[in-house]
Amino acid sequence: MTFTNKRRPERNPLLEPNFESNPIISDFLDKLRSGAAERERLRHLPRSEIREIAEAGLGSVRVSIEGGGHGWSLNHLFRFIYALSVADPNIAHALRNHYLHVELLFTFPDGEWRNERLRRVVNGAILGGANSENHQTKMGIVDTSLRPSDSGYLLNGKKFYSTGSIFSDYVWVSATDSHGVQQWIDLPSTREGITFVDDWDGFGQRLTGSGTTLFENVPVSDDDISKEDIMRGDRLPKQSVFGQLYMTTVVAGIVGNIAADAVELLRTRKRSYQHGSAERPQDDPLLLEQIGYLSSYAYAAKAAVEAAVPELARVTDAFHAGEDFGSAGETASLAAAHAKLTVDELALKAASLLLDVGGASATSEKLGLDRHWRNARTLSSHNPRVHKARGIGDHLVNEVSLPRNFF
Repeated sequence: MTFTNKRRPERNPLLEPNFESNPIISDFLDKLRSGAAERERLRHLPRSEIREIAEAGLGSVRVSIEGGGHGWSLNHLFRFIYALSVADPNIAHALRNHYLHVELLFTFPDGEWRNERLRRVVNGAILGGANSENHQTKMGIVDTSLRPSDSGYLLNGKKFYSTGSIFSDYVWVSATDSHGVQQWIDLPSTREGITFVDDWDGFGQRLTGSGTTLFENVPVSDDDISKEDIMRGDRLPKQSVFGQLYMTTVVAGIVGNIAADAVELLRTRKRSYQHGSAERPQDDPLLLEQIGYLSSYAYAAKAAVEAAVPELARVTDAFHAGEDFGSAGETASLAAAHAKLTVDELALKAASLLLDVGGASATSEKLGLDRHWRNARTLSSHNPRVHKARGIGDHLVNEVSLPRNFF
């Protein structure tokens, strides 16, 4: 299946918000899902799959119709992220920084700098991010430097957790200038001196390109430097909640995939234990009970993230209305935190129950069912549950405000 590339400010009928009922998109997602286990087993980065998503216009769904996008609401976007995560959570996770940076561009003052970058997205560009550094003592330290040169500036540094940047056309980079001020630089990924390394060695989410990005004397012009700080101040609640809820939506998609795999596994299972409760596995009430639980876990996980999305949308509405959105931000943060704890718990339990449905033969590497637990556990570790749960408890019992950056 191949999408038609829409690189004009026209409404693509394939990308109406009710995409779930569109057979072309459904077939595309089914194709992604059918190849997910093999891609992960072979460590085959989904470059062509992500490019197909971009060429189809799925990267610009949140851009307004007038701006050449498709005018989806946040609810529509997260419904799509969930569906994409059911198909392949590696691809969904790899696009997190893309959708986050598009969302943050909406908060920039209307002008040519912002509009040019949104046009790039409409024309099929994928955005990446390189912010985190593997500092030995304290998180958040930015040693990457931006220093004046004869022709502008030079960027030097090393980033870790550069999720999705290996697939990107443009990458957003944080750096500290000669005055000690953190700057954000938007660069073409092909700029001289930029190297993406696929060295992410986590046992899960292996195909997200979450490895190292090197910047070695990369030339930077004034136009490459953002006049807005995308990680602090007014944008922080939006950035933090969006990032967290996005990750939790990916985990919820994994639960949905587990439930679907469980049904397929039991339908095709040939043998029953001698002491089983039925001659055919498909008739065994104990195995059917596991399917019921897994289906319920998937339903609850999806419902948890869907319940939190409107709270995030209220932060966006308040921001654009020029209103005080601090209260809305905290409500959204609490909703995203509740969803995370719930979904993470369901995902890890579901990944274990799946093997009860299939028995020992379900552990075959060819099936790749172990990836569900590995991927869910890796994603849930990005923001440890112990700190998230403690923050909720302190907020409810002692009325302590949630941390502003609760990602």
